[in-house]
Formats: sequence, structure tokens, C-alpha cells
Amino acid sequence: MASNRLSYEMLHDASDRPRTQTESSTLLTTASAKGMLVKADAGALRCPVHNVPYGTPLKPGDGEDEAALYERFIEKHPSARDSFEHVAEHIKGKHIALFLDYDGTLTPIVNDPDQALLSDEMRDTIRRLASVCPVSVVSGRGRRKVESFVSLPELYYAGSHGMDIAPPTEGRWSSTSEGAGGTEANPALRAAMRHVDEQLRKALKPIPGASVEDNTYSITAHFRRCSCSEDGDRVKAIVHEVVANLVANPPVLEEELEFPELKVTSGRKVLEVKPMFAWNKGRALRHIVGVLKKLSGYDDLFCLYIGDDRTDEDAFAVFSDQVAEASDNAMESGQSDVLDGIGILVTTIPKATLGTHTLKDPDEVRQFLEKLAVYGERDGRTWQ
Repeated sequence: MASNRLSYEMLHDASDRPRTQTESSTLLTTASAKGMLVKADAGALRCPVHNVPYGTPLKPGDGEDEAALYERFIEKHPSARDSFEHVAEHIKGKHIALFLDYDGTLTPIVNDPDQALLSDEMRDTIRRLASVCPVSVVSGRGRRKVESFVSLPELYYAGSHGMDIAPPTEGRWSSTSEGAGGTEANPALRAAMRHVDEQLRKALKPIPGASVEDNTYSITAHFRRCSCSEDGDRVKAIVHEVVANLVANPPVLEEELEFPELKVTSGRKVLEVKPMFAWNKGRALRHIVGVLKKLSGYDDLFCLYIGDDRTDEDAFAVFSDQVAEASDNAMESGQSDVLDGIGILVTTIPKATLGTHTLKDPDEVRQFLEKLAVYGERDGRTWQ
């Protein structure tokens, strides 16, 4: 057993009573200090201007109302659809590589995650784009589930935040050559996530509206359908408690596999449990870009990444010379070079973001992608 793991007694008192959210946060902060990093969003990239993690909604300043804040936000992060000519100036003379989040970007956020279905119009637009440039869908969902939702074999798919990547199986970007783009996760990760899934389902079953989604190499606890904020808070506290227990007393895995350290990150009405050393969306983007450069021989790739969630900020970070060197995806992968590209945040509210442009919703995303398809067919630099 690793010496930095906390004992069960250090995380629980003799009565083993349920803890409040404040108490759970305190326990997890203590655990982090001992080397067991499980606190939600610990290590997240932070905006130095607002001193909050990127992806956090912003509040109006003194004497400023919501409308003025939004106007100031849009002035700094203009609509990629409405200012497409500005985006095109960045792209001109370069080979485009497109990266897309799924939930909240290609489809609206819905109460039932299994009903986040792609519209025919969006699928047709993406299919059209895939004929002019490589397209990747990068999601926290399990790869196979996202593949089934999108149903376009000519795309790259990165599931579980990049821990599970598969190259296209059809179309001009497909390749059977070695190094075509897939990744294979450590088998201990899947075994560990089965334990996390089992424990969370058991612990959250009494809470109406709470649900657990198995994303293969990460587990998501949803509380969007909880009827009150108190139940949402209970979900958060229980997830933290379950993860703390598992890390303090790791189950014995088969075949002498080692149970990994875990971390909890937050999204839009979800908490995600992932291995500590797991890839994030920034590392997934870097991996796919490296594959594309290797297969094509091009060194002039320009990446467009569109996403709506806090986890997408890790991808935006690879385009920023201010944070690329300090970000987790750079330090863990040994890469700190800034890639050429821009991040586009899908949002209707001002947020601290590394994205340079915005789109309001999946409908605006589709309209932007249609413009991009026209540009690629007419003026884009051709991929061979």
C-alpha cells in the first residue's frame, strides 16, 4: 500500500455518520494535502484576471448589470458565426483540423443523457466537413457511445476525455497503418472504474433524479434531474465521500493491477470521477494533431476546437502561450509547444475562458460549421 494513502479512520469518525457538504470538502482538502488529490477541480487552470477556474460563470462588477457584463464579454469574445471573416483570416493558407465536443455543442444539454441525439441537419453538416478536413469528436462520454450517437465512420473519436481514441474506419482520413491514431488505456483503469461505478450507483440510488453513467475510463454522476438543489448537494457530497473511501481503501484488482489515484472534476450538473493521470481533452487534441502531421507531412495545421464545458478549457489551453507550458496536458505529456488554432466557447452567459470566440448554442454551431464547409470547399487549402 502506498505510504501517502490515508487510513479509513482519518476520513471517518467512529459513528460513520453522513457528512455535510462542508465537512466532506474539508476532509477532501486534508486528503489532498496528504497526497491524495480527490477534491473537485483541484489543479484546474485558473484565470488570473478573475481568480477562478476557467469555465466559471462571471459576475457583474461594481456598478455593472448583467447586460453590460455580457456586452463586455462579447466584445472580447465575438461570435465566430457573425465574425466568420475574422476567423477565416486565421485559417487562410493553412490546413484545417476541426475538433468538436459533443454534449452542449453538437446537441443541446438534456435531462436524460441517453437522449442527447444528434440532429440529421448537424450530422449532414459534419459529414460535409469531413470531406474537406479531418474532424474529431472529443468527449467525456465513452467512445463507443459517442460513435453510436454521431454514426459517421469517417471521424476521429476521443472518448473518456481522450483515454480512448479511435481513428476513422472509412473515408479519406482512414488509415490501417501503424500509428494511425488510436490509443489503448491501461487495463487497470477499466477495472478501477467498474468499482467506482458500482459504489456510486449503490450510494446515489436513494436520491430521486440522480443517475450514474459509465464512460468506460471515467464515471459521471448526473444531478440535472434532481428536483431540488439540496438533492444536488447530496449528490456532490456522496460522490466526494465515495471517491475518498475508494482511494483510502483501494479494492484489490485482478491480475495484480494497481488501483489508481482518482480525482473529481465538475461540469454542467455533473461530477466526473477519473484516474489522476488520465488524459484530458488538451492531450487528446495534441495526440490527434501529432498523428495528422505524421500521416500527412503537413506542418501548417490550424485547429478549430468548439466546446461548451469547463473540460474543454484544457483544449483551449494548447492554443494559449500564456498557459500552455503550465497546463497539466503539457507537463504530463512532455509537450509545452503552443499549437496554432483557436478555441470557440459555446455559451449564453459570460465565463472565464481561454476561448477567443463564442457561439450561443448548437444551432449557431451548425450555422458556423456550414460557413466553414463552404470556405473549405471554396477557399480552403486542400488535404491530399
